[in-house]
Amino acid sequence: MQRHRMSTSGVVCFQKSARKGHLWAFFKTQLLLLFLAILVAELVLHMFGGLALKRILAPPWERDAPVIADEQMIARGNRLRLDADEKGYRNPTRPRVADVVALGDSQTFGPEDFRNSWPALLSKRTGQSVYNMGLPEYGPLQYLLQLDEALSFNPKLIIVAPYFGNDFYDAFTLFRRHPELAKSMPPALVNEALEMDHRRPIQGDIEALSGLADDPLADKPVTPFRRWLSVNSRIYALLRAIKNRIDPLPISPLLAPNLDTAATGLTPEKLRSISPFRGSDWKTILTAPYRNRVLTDTDARIRLGFELSVYAVDQIAKRCRAAGTDLLVVLLPTKENVFFPRVALPDSYRELEALAANEDRLKREWIADLTRQGISYIDVLDPLRRAVRQPYPENLDGHPNPEGYAIIAREIATKIALSKHEPTSLHTSSVFGSEP
Repeated sequence: MQRHRMSTSGVVCFQKSARKGHLWAFFKTQLLLLFLAILVAELVLHMFGGLALKRILAPPWERDAPVIADEQMIARGNRLRLDADEKGYRNPTRPRVADVVALGDSQTFGPEDFRNSWPALLSKRTGQSVYNMGLPEYGPLQYLLQLDEALSFNPKLIIVAPYFGNDFYDAFTLFRRHPELAKSMPPALVNEALEMDHRRPIQGDIEALSGLADDPLADKPVTPFRRWLSVNSRIYALLRAIKNRIDPLPISPLLAPNLDTAATGLTPEKLRSISPFRGSDWKTILTAPYRNRVLTDTDARIRLGFELSVYAVDQIAKRCRAAGTDLLVVLLPTKENVFFPRVALPDSYRELEALAANEDRLKREWIADLTRQGISYIDVLDPLRRAVRQPYPENLDGHPNPEGYAIIAREIATKIALSKHEPTSLHTSSVFGSEP
């Protein structure tokens, strides 16, 4: 009887062991099939994933970035953006020819909806095709380097839109990467600028004053393994894209559409360089210390950047003349200078008066050069100041709002229309503000 029980127990154990073996074999088979399915999915996504799929899988901070790093130009257009063409410029398509090509920085690149950018509105007003080559972080030296590409569209007109808010700093930054661009500059100025930047790099000052909008990803830790997956795994990218659509990234209150909400993001530290302004009908957040820092040309680096900017536009004009293409320079002001006449007590706003004085003085100097060179230009400061509705948002953003972009486009369109009735070309016409 005891032997029978032992025999029965052995059979039960054998059956349990067999079942475990079958289960383990089943699990191994399933794991192998899952691994193979993931591997096949990765291969398919890598083999057949074009630009459209890359845009879907990219995290929002990569997909929505206007530019990506570039060795030669510091930055170039981001092809992953949904509103970018194949070269990363902000156009629905890339044509073979265009009536007008616009060169500029983020003020030309435009707002969230590219249809409200001044190049897009100019096209709508004039009925001419306008190809937008404006990119954030660009300045006149980049415009000079872009010129061959711009001329390849055989345009009737090239518009260059320098922005007084940061173009001179951007020119100095590109010069540091390409010192040969300053070969026509006074050696003493170049040496002084380099020595100053060696002692105390200007980039630190700029970042301290301009890093005002909080980056929701700034303090987000990323492990090496997740970084590797982010770069190499399309399936990981797909899962991340799904998560980001369900749970989008937060936005800094400083960029809220109304001033009251935006002002909640003004910490005591930020209030040292930011000033909320509430006028009788216009209101916004002013960043005069930052804008004045990149306009104070007693700093040799800013002075060099300014002279490089003037030189670059002069060279663009010469090459446009040689190509038989008209050139128009559109001088874009800072938001602070547009608001300046509406500020009843300018002394209450740190560096605002100094900014307006520096900007106006440098503009007069640049206009004098444009006049000597016979380069057509328009200054949109006064039209923006005379706007019925405020042409800039109420928050930290220094770019025009749709009203402001519409004013810029209207002014350019009006001048283009008037020039058609002039007996001379844009290069010598006084319609745009230049003199023969």
